[in-house]
Amino acid sequence: MMSSPASIPRICVPQDVKAQGGMYTFLGNLLSYMERHDIPHTQDITDEYDVLFVNSWAVPYNVIARQKRDRQALRVVQRVDGSARDYGRYDDADARQARVNTLADLTVFQSAYSRPS
Repeated sequence: MMSSPASIPRICVPQDVKAQGGMYTFLGNLLSYMERHDIPHTQDITDEYDVLFVNSWAVPYNVIARQKRDRQALRVVQRVDGSARDYGRYDDADARQARVNTLADLTVFQSAYSRPS
């Protein structure tokens, strides 16, 4: 693992920001915050980093599992928005989100609603 200057962990956020609102608004704000505050980060999953930040179900389980296998010191943080079904989705997004969560070292809930959903 590659640590950044002054022991600030480097964060990987391997998602592109889209003009769709929801999680993409959050990701855009997060990336902007990191830029403004000189927090070392990358969006390239093949770069060196200490923390992998994943959002809901958007980064596939197998991608995260491979990174955890190959990077022993890696920590995974998952942000959970809530239930996709509650937002009108009836695909496997909730199952994918739950599966990704089994790889997370830390789960951040978007709101009080997100935790029980």
